[in-house]
Amino acid sequence: MFEQLATIAKQRLKFDFPYDISTWINDMDMVMENYHKHTTWSDLVQIDSATSIPEFFQKSDEYGCKLYFSGEHGYPGEWLHCYDLCKQTNSEKYRNKIGIHRPLKFRYSAEVYWVKDRLAEHEETYEGKGGEIKTRTVRDNSNCHMILVARNYNAMRKLNYIISCAHDDGFYFKPRIDLNLLFTLSPDDVYVTSACVAGWKYSDAEEIWLKIWEHFSDSFFLEYQTHNTDKQKELNAKIFEISQRYGIQTIIGLDTHYINETDCQKRNDLLKRKGLHYDDEVDWYMDFPSGKEVFKRMIQQGVVPEGEILYAMMNTHVFLNGCEELEYDTEFKIPILNEYKDFTYEDRCKELKKILLEEYSNEDDNHKSQEKEEAIEYEFGEYCASGCADYPLDNYKLVKLAVNKYNGQLTTTSRGSAASYYTNKLLHFTTMDRFEAEVPIFPERFITKDRILASHQMPDLDLNCATQEPFVLAARELFGEHGCYPLLAVGKLGEKSGFKLYADIQGLEPSLANDITSEIDAYNDALKNVEDDVDKENIKIEDYITDERHLQIFYDSKPYQGIIEQAKVHACGFCLFNGNVRQQDVIGYGDIRYEIGLIRCHSESTGKSTIVANVEGSLLDSYGYVKDDFLIVDVVGIIHDLYASIDMKVPTVAKLRQMVSEDKIGRAHV
Repeated sequence: MFEQLATIAKQRLKFDFPYDISTWINDMDMVMENYHKHTTWSDLVQIDSATSIPEFFQKSDEYGCKLYFSGEHGYPGEWLHCYDLCKQTNSEKYRNKIGIHRPLKFRYSAEVYWVKDRLAEHEETYEGKGGEIKTRTVRDNSNCHMILVARNYNAMRKLNYIISCAHDDGFYFKPRIDLNLLFTLSPDDVYVTSACVAGWKYSDAEEIWLKIWEHFSDSFFLEYQTHNTDKQKELNAKIFEISQRYGIQTIIGLDTHYINETDCQKRNDLLKRKGLHYDDEVDWYMDFPSGKEVFKRMIQQGVVPEGEILYAMMNTHVFLNGCEELEYDTEFKIPILNEYKDFTYEDRCKELKKILLEEYSNEDDNHKSQEKEEAIEYEFGEYCASGCADYPLDNYKLVKLAVNKYNGQLTTTSRGSAASYYTNKLLHFTTMDRFEAEVPIFPERFITKDRILASHQMPDLDLNCATQEPFVLAARELFGEHGCYPLLAVGKLGEKSGFKLYADIQGLEPSLANDITSEIDAYNDALKNVEDDVDKENIKIEDYITDERHLQIFYDSKPYQGIIEQAKVHACGFCLFNGNVRQQDVIGYGDIRYEIGLIRCHSESTGKSTIVANVEGSLLDSYGYVKDDFLIVDVVGIIHDLYASIDMKVPTVAKLRQMVSEDKIGRAHV
């Protein structure tokens, strides 16, 4: 009977169903694609899951799913990270590592919060603490839900922009899009579903969803869910009636927040740690069931006919061929300054050479030599041959503008390996001259063309500054208002914090928990004292937790390690971008809001919110983006203020040596 009903349902589909009906029912457990799900990456916006992406991969693989959807609460997850992990599943080595058998394809998605008008404000009265009546300005806090899935690359860029707006001017308790933003999308851009019961908060919700259906037509689906609650059953009955009346497609969303009972306990422990409880999810199914279990749960509701259930289940496969495969460009995307935008790469290299020679000509004769001129030739050659000539050009203009126009203050000594290149001194990234250093400094420590081309890692310039604002202002003047944003940093539970959460939840005896914590500290201290990665691999936790009982407890805590707790602003990393010259016809060219997207980070300690690029620094090299580090070091400002108070410029390293050359006490500290 199932096969007959499914065959009839298949005839209603607006796409080619990818499986033989008999095989799908009898051999594949009626597999569904889980487009409505959450992992620990939702915790960047709302603490709601403890499931890792590899764990989700494993469950998807178990059922035979072919797709992984990036979407989380209020944003598309760190979608480039999701894309990267999906790409890695093409490798048998990676699949073996995480325990899956088949590759998974990436789909860009988001469960967005939406309101009618994100900018509308109105006055409301309320009672103050003293009983007095006050007035305040408020916005719409309905924050309904909706699922959006990008169908192509340009649609993904549009969604990046729309969700960036939600985290910027649309933020009010939650990042909210509105109907105006939604209707800038076309049916060819996205698939849309009505999500959970939270999609129906407005009294005129039916009218709104009908307008959305009229706009998106066959790219819109009313979403059933399986919760055996009165509220869900009433909504499912309403959805069935509306779909039959207007001929609107339906689909079943799982709204997964954990994948099994162990994972459920982990989520409960996380919520307990944060002091959270969600009343509205009582009696909800929030797991990742098989298709046959979904069918069973829908039947138990006793609301939707069997044929309709099968039809809605089958519609989850629309995303397989209805979305284009994304092939992301990984080549370098180093910003090209507007003054050079019509130059060839070779011409820009000539400009770099011209600047270096001009700056070298400004050096006094005592600081010129044949050796330095040879260094200029060598280092210039490495920059250009590695394809990175725009990197020093960009930062030369940036530092110059930040210092001269916006009163930026830099350390004279630089940080990291920048001082290894003499040309970096000429470009004012440092005042250190490697030829005058008291210890040998080798240029290879900064960059070589072979290392850059082999590793796909760009030069890494670290700038210690008194404040970041002058350098950010300079970057935005050079690369556009939306060409510079701080990077995302993700706060995760590590070995120690993950263990402490586990210990607290399990009620471990304090002395036992403290002993294991001390052993974890000793292990981490050993790792900190070793720089070589090979040597680090030889440092094992088992060498520091030697008691078998202690070790087993630590192993039991491992599922808690890596749980995400919050989105943070990177301490110093900024993404610089003004376009990919190989993709000049895309929407939002040169704008990080379209290229990567933005997310709002909220500090629990300070209450301050900051808009950041929705990408971690660790991904930038792999995908060709530029990261500059503007690290705030208080002493930089103190030094500048000190010399300003005696009407002097901060001396270069060489000048400082000269100043104290006859001061034995001072010389010993230089």
